[in-house]
Amino acid sequence: MKNLLKQSSSFLKLHDSHEYAASLQPLRIRATLSATILVDNGFSIASCAQTTDGDLQKRAVMLLRSDIFDCLGYYFHLQLAHERRDGAKYRFSCPASVKHRPAVRDPYSGTLEYFECQGELQISFSQANASATLIYEHIGHTESGKFRMTGEVRNYIASHKYLAPRQIYQNLIQMTNGLDFEKYEAHVVTRQHVYNFWLSLTKGDWQRDADDFKSAQLLVAEQDGYELVHGLQEPGISLAFLTPCSTDSQKFNRAKMTEIFIDSTFGTNRHGFELYCVLAEHDLVSLPLSYLLIDTRGIQEDGKRGSRLTQWFMALRNAGLKPTFIHTDKDFAEVTAASLAFGRNNSNCNHHLCLWHSLRAISQHISGKSEGRGGDSVDTVRASTRKAALPRYLHFLCDETEWILSRGLKKPCAADQANVLRTVIKRHLLRHPILPQVIVDIESVPESLRYQTYEEIHASSIKEVLEYCRLIDQPKLFRYFWCNWCRPSVGMYGRDGRSPICPAGRDRAQYGPNHVLRPLIMCCSMCPDLHMHRLDEATRTAESAQADNKACGKWRLLFIVSINQSLQMFLAAR
Repeated sequence: MKNLLKQSSSFLKLHDSHEYAASLQPLRIRATLSATILVDNGFSIASCAQTTDGDLQKRAVMLLRSDIFDCLGYYFHLQLAHERRDGAKYRFSCPASVKHRPAVRDPYSGTLEYFECQGELQISFSQANASATLIYEHIGHTESGKFRMTGEVRNYIASHKYLAPRQIYQNLIQMTNGLDFEKYEAHVVTRQHVYNFWLSLTKGDWQRDADDFKSAQLLVAEQDGYELVHGLQEPGISLAFLTPCSTDSQKFNRAKMTEIFIDSTFGTNRHGFELYCVLAEHDLVSLPLSYLLIDTRGIQEDGKRGSRLTQWFMALRNAGLKPTFIHTDKDFAEVTAASLAFGRNNSNCNHHLCLWHSLRAISQHISGKSEGRGGDSVDTVRASTRKAALPRYLHFLCDETEWILSRGLKKPCAADQANVLRTVIKRHLLRHPILPQVIVDIESVPESLRYQTYEEIHASSIKEVLEYCRLIDQPKLFRYFWCNWCRPSVGMYGRDGRSPICPAGRDRAQYGPNHVLRPLIMCCSMCPDLHMHRLDEATRTAESAQADNKACGKWRLLFIVSINQSLQMFLAAR
């Protein structure tokens, strides 16, 4: 092997100046590695060619790739590996090739130069001949920077191994910019390099088996207070478990868990599983109750995801969880499964749509980013706005049917009109019968606080949306709001609004102006001496609190003055 590398190096010194020229033809080297060549201590080309251990073969080709870098000055990245009848074949390519140029530059990658170098490296094994064939083809250019893990970088990753790899990588780049490391040391470090080294340090803490699914089951089973959910332990399909917040009924009183939040995400694991979580509000603290990993892409059956979600929620219900409020996004599988599991024989159960997801969906439709979604079902609107289909307090819509079903403007609303609609809808989403009506016009302040019933809130909100849509001549937009959000049986004014209890949570993160505004208005609503114009001022300043910290003083002072008067009533209401 050393003789081959030495001869190749001498050959390239004569024919590759490491200066790129598009007119040059690619250099091509083909070599056969015999069975007796040692790749590393303990294994040879013959043992790699005839083994069925894919990890051993991959280790061998990576070592060969590193040797070629040391010899030729170009560092190739693995692109493809596939099995053949006579042995495995690995294909590498030059990372400086133009075909690897990203559409958007990574701000952490530095300035990289790309060439039409046609750089490829192929290493294939032959079981029959107990040999390997190496084919190198490339047009020379400036040398590639190889990742070299220095001791300083290794020590930093090891001492911060409990951080996420992405965070470690970003810290390294920031330290490089601050000259804590030599620039060369870290600018050749990629996220993948950091992840690989971090994985080698931490995998012993959590890996229990070579099979990832079995490893996860064993890891969960050995944790105190964690329990696997029976029936949802399907290899490659689903894995669910309960946390101590759910299993320890003495420490965590399920009777206090009246609100739960259901959400999901993807891209958290290499197998493509979706990750679901159920959180509960317990004494104003969010607690994780259970997690579900699920992947139904390879299953051919009706209701494959919904049935497993229902089974998961039923396991929580059987464990004693009976929430009054359920917060989800507008995923029909989630909504249906939660209704079947928690709504059965539970008349107090109310479903809420997540504020963040609701506002995002509405904003995307208004701006035209989700055109076609939500539909424009004229037939649905016609049927649902008949007098017989409407509750009495919405009969005013019968007089507007002709305009509602008309065409109106074809172009989407303008940006300023979209902003007005977003503000109006957000205000509607935050209304509740136990909260006083917010007066926008401070010139006409009433003598006392005014509360609205669910029916009054529903009717006034629809009227406001209808009037503005008429003003901008957008009947199609009103039909979208009516079909997806405003009808009595769906969306934000639906089955949940009649509850005499105000939920503690509205959005996924439970942060922001909404989180501040809710207790503030609750406090003000129980202080009859507090004037409505102050409430309106507090509302407006709280909404802009994140943008201007100085403005926070007004509503903080208002809250402190009134909290002493209302604390006892507030605790009693809770």
